[in-house]
Amino acid sequence: MNDIKQQLEEIMNCYPYEEKILIAPSYAAGRMLLESCVNAGMQTINLKISTLLSIAESIAGRKLSMDEKIVSSAISREILFKVIMDIKAEGRLEYFNNIKISSGFCQAFYQTIMELKMAAKKTQDIDHAKLVNHNKAHDIKIIWQGYDRAMKGYKFLDKGDVYKLAIANYSRAPKAIYITLSNIKMSKLEKSLYLAISNGMGSVIEMNRPSGLVVPENTLHMDIDANKIKRRSKINPMLYLYDIKSLPLVQLDTKHPLAENINMFRAQGEINEVRGVLFDIKMKGINFDQVAIYYIDKDPYAHLFYNLCQGHDIPITFGQGFNISYTNPGSLFKTILRWIEDDFSVKEIVPAFINGILRPTGDMAIDGISSNLIGNTLRDSSVIRGISQYRQMVTRRLNELETEVKEYQKAVTIWLDEIFLKHLERFPMREDGAVNFSKLVKWVHYWIENFSAVINRYDAEAKSGISDSLKLIEDLPSYNISLRDALSRLEDYISGMSVGFSIPEPGKLHIDHYSNGIYMDRAHNYFVGLSSNNFPGKTIENPVLLDIERRRLDPSLERARDSYREKIYTFTQTLSTAKTYLNFSYCAFDILDGTENIPAPILLQIARLKDRLCNNDRELNYKKLCKDMGKIKGFIPIDRSGVLNRLDWWLWHIDNNPSWAYNNFIDTTDISIAKTYERFIDSLKKEYIEIDYGIGTHKESDVFLSSTQLERLGTCPYSYFLVYILGIRPLEPLERDIDRWLDPLEKGTLYHTIYDIYSEYVAELTKEGKTIDDEKRRKLLFAIAQKVVAEKEREQAAEDRWLIDRFKVELSQDLEVFLDTEREMPGRPIGTELSFGMGGESKPAILIWETKKQGYYLRGRIDRVNETEDGLHIWDYKTGSTYNYEDDESFKGGRQLQHALYAAALEKLWPDKKVINSGYLFPTVRGKGTIIMRYPQDAEYIKNHNKILSFLIKNFEEGKFMLTDNDKDCTFCDYKEVCNKDLIPEDVSKKFKELLKEMRGIK
Repeated sequence: MNDIKQQLEEIMNCYPYEEKILIAPSYAAGRMLLESCVNAGMQTINLKISTLLSIAESIAGRKLSMDEKIVSSAISREILFKVIMDIKAEGRLEYFNNIKISSGFCQAFYQTIMELKMAAKKTQDIDHAKLVNHNKAHDIKIIWQGYDRAMKGYKFLDKGDVYKLAIANYSRAPKAIYITLSNIKMSKLEKSLYLAISNGMGSVIEMNRPSGLVVPENTLHMDIDANKIKRRSKINPMLYLYDIKSLPLVQLDTKHPLAENINMFRAQGEINEVRGVLFDIKMKGINFDQVAIYYIDKDPYAHLFYNLCQGHDIPITFGQGFNISYTNPGSLFKTILRWIEDDFSVKEIVPAFINGILRPTGDMAIDGISSNLIGNTLRDSSVIRGISQYRQMVTRRLNELETEVKEYQKAVTIWLDEIFLKHLERFPMREDGAVNFSKLVKWVHYWIENFSAVINRYDAEAKSGISDSLKLIEDLPSYNISLRDALSRLEDYISGMSVGFSIPEPGKLHIDHYSNGIYMDRAHNYFVGLSSNNFPGKTIENPVLLDIERRRLDPSLERARDSYREKIYTFTQTLSTAKTYLNFSYCAFDILDGTENIPAPILLQIARLKDRLCNNDRELNYKKLCKDMGKIKGFIPIDRSGVLNRLDWWLWHIDNNPSWAYNNFIDTTDISIAKTYERFIDSLKKEYIEIDYGIGTHKESDVFLSSTQLERLGTCPYSYFLVYILGIRPLEPLERDIDRWLDPLEKGTLYHTIYDIYSEYVAELTKEGKTIDDEKRRKLLFAIAQKVVAEKEREQAAEDRWLIDRFKVELSQDLEVFLDTEREMPGRPIGTELSFGMGGESKPAILIWETKKQGYYLRGRIDRVNETEDGLHIWDYKTGSTYNYEDDESFKGGRQLQHALYAAALEKLWPDKKVINSGYLFPTVRGKGTIIMRYPQDAEYIKNHNKILSFLIKNFEEGKFMLTDNDKDCTFCDYKEVCNKDLIPEDVSKKFKELLKEMRGIK
């Protein structure tokens, strides 16, 4: 970098007052170089940054008529695609006639035509003798000619046209001293324009030229005699990375820090590689604006750094941005394409609503209607896929508007009908299975414009970029294409887009492509993704014009094999300009593929150079290199310095001293989770990267719990911690089981609905003094069931009719069991579906416990209450089996609490009545009509209930969440994979059992 600055300063001194234009490979590269010079104290008066393309467009723009227009490559490719399709439809293709005209093929053809035009070639230069097949030359010619005619017809100019027009009018270029860099690649047209505007007198800054490597073709390096290059600074050893034996050690400063400042590490998966970089920055206490991070491929590294830095509030800038797919509008765009491809299946669109990436905005929004509410409505509907099913669902809901439904349900239905379905039904599908591409683009554009969630500047940039691109495409002449090809083309248009472009900014990390490292001037440099799979990567020839054909047509045309050498040359050039500290890493193990990776060959060269600088004489190979890198960085930090957040802290302690970690986790005299984290926060107050380590249990406000939550806390406190503290949930498949009509939850809900409606009817009739014999009861129950099932059929379709028929047979058998069970129940029903603490019209939550910190309130719903002369009987319907209920244990050591909790709650709801029994009904074939009774009027019973509550709430407040002491509790647990119960040391398991022993003794 110092060499570059000194050369630029010499030019500035020669032309202090003249207008000067620095031609850079990009504006960002030029601005980084200029900023570095200014920071070094250099005067940059009258120096401007530009690119050769912007100069060409500026010159050409002055010659364009009012209706002529310079268009983007996206528009040019779209025109080429239409040309190729038309020529194929006319049967004029000879070589490519059997090839599918895909987006990939179109892209390769467009790239070939642009390269030929930039090499100053014309269609007549396509010599049949120079191509491998005579018919191939014919096809390239007629497609190229058709493309040129189409572009002229639209009065559009592509990149090649712009350069030709600029060269013809080069005298209109600004009068200035033109400065450029020797590493910039120039095609024939680009070089012709440069020579024309600079009058052959431009100043070229000679970049470092690595020894032992072939200089890339088509660069200004080729025009400079290497022997006449004046070196202005000390030799950087990296220039001899591939010519170590020629390294002139005698010329090196003995205090050169390079040898001791080269570091390498490897990681399990890219995310741990990224974490490893942040660990190193944190450990060394480096200022963010002294760090530059370079990748080989933008994905996934840009996105991973974005996510981790956002999560830890670390400021960061992106030289090449990050993929638009990781923004809300980009994610919505891809979701819509998948939704279309899967015939508008509800499983594709529901997550978009629930996760908030599809959110009605502007005129599309309705007060009080959230995207989550819409998503839940669609998820719970009968829709599986197909536009017609959405219409059936909305029509049914519209017909129900006259019945008594909640206001928000009406609003959702109206929104679905007037906005969602209205546009959905405009989908431009033809009967022959094709789609009008222009209309499809407009249809997709509507969703992006009106439903993209924009929560930050990246989302706003992405929405604008996608909308602008789609608008340009939809204005072009339309054509019909298969739906699959249309979706593929749309995805190709957007998938390469990025957002968040920025030059390095003060106080922020910067991540960029390694080729831009030449212009960077930061002390600490990290190079990630250096596995053999990534660098220098595979070389694939352009299928339209092979390397051998390119060499024959014009030696200046770039060949695939050249890219391999150029990558190594550019990377070495970057290393030779980088300052002070060089850090290298690679992904040693691909977690997704389950495959091991080896380091890129260049890492072995760097290690050999480091050995040379240290005067070591080792014969380094890959095995020794990997050994030198040390232990592979994984999810568990290797040492204390690697801790980045609270999870790392626990993992490190558990890995190093499991007994200590678990003992501290449950020590009644010393530890609660909250206290542990408080001490942890105190110890990290001076850490460079600050993170929120807090964990939430209710401290100030009252706590509202259900019987299900308390029973989970009593069964396995750790399971409660996972579900209700960390909020972890098992993934629920959106695809329905094709072998049954209703899933277990839906089936249980339907059964409860039937039982509740029936019990309510019976309660009203008996209240009026009417008697109902067994036959009337049976007819009433089956009539209610028939109506409820019919409504469910209208709501929810089945893959096959026989699934519903089979369900009805099972239901009929279960209803007979219910009637038999009811005959044995004491008393008459006086209440059904008694809810409290559930919001809406339900009763308030019931205070069940109070401590100095807060009150604990119960919420729930009692299925059925019967009354006898002695008092009240509470029943909860269970549609499953009697597993774990058929014994005399009332509480099962804290695992079954609902009957006692509901009994206490009902006595507070109805203080003038006495509950004498609370139990469970199993009124199905599977449950065998079993009745389980519990008796809460016993003083010992109430005492034991209070003991359990006291134990649970005490541990809850102290943050103690032990694992269960009984393996049977794990039989149907959804969290086995994250529990790792078998890995707990024996002494810790013993302590768990001791802590739970008091409660487990209460049966």
